[in-house]
Amino acid sequence: MQRAALATVLMMKPSLIIADEPTTALDILTGERIMDLLADLQKEAGCAVLFISHDLTHILKRTQRLGVMYGGRLMETGRTEVIRNRSQHPYTRLLLQSKPTLKKQMPEKLTSIPGEPGAVAREGCPFLLRCPRKSDGCRDIPAMKSLGDGHRFACHHPDSERGDALDAAVGDQPPI
Repeated sequence: MQRAALATVLMMKPSLIIADEPTTALDILTGERIMDLLADLQKEAGCAVLFISHDLTHILKRTQRLGVMYGGRLMETGRTEVIRNRSQHPYTRLLLQSKPTLKKQMPEKLTSIPGEPGAVAREGCPFLLRCPRKSDGCRDIPAMKSLGDGHRFACHHPDSERGDALDAAVGDQPPI
């Protein structure tokens, strides 16, 4: 199904392909083949691809730039490698920490994001209800701040100021 849709799209010679959850309902091997096919078609057509996905493995492996959203708002954006290694927004950092990795030994407890999944604050920072760094200032919507080189984030308490507090809050969570 995905291959037929891609072939149809490419007949139009687009400058942008929007791939919304392109690997949904596919096993891991078929998903990899679809992502490889998209990359090949992108090179062949000379177009950009905008991935919309919850699959961090594919996104981190196959993108140059990354935007992380929560509650319909952009929390952090920049080069994928920069965000992977120097994320500033607590949601981005927790999301990356909760991504399973292949290691020889399973950790004692897995990292999880505190609070109720899907909980979005109606006012202020959308991540307020789940954020281990929340403060009274978070009741105001944070402006996007630039760290240079296209890396931007929307948080009153970026990682560089309070990274230890986030680590402590995450470390205190019960195992899942």
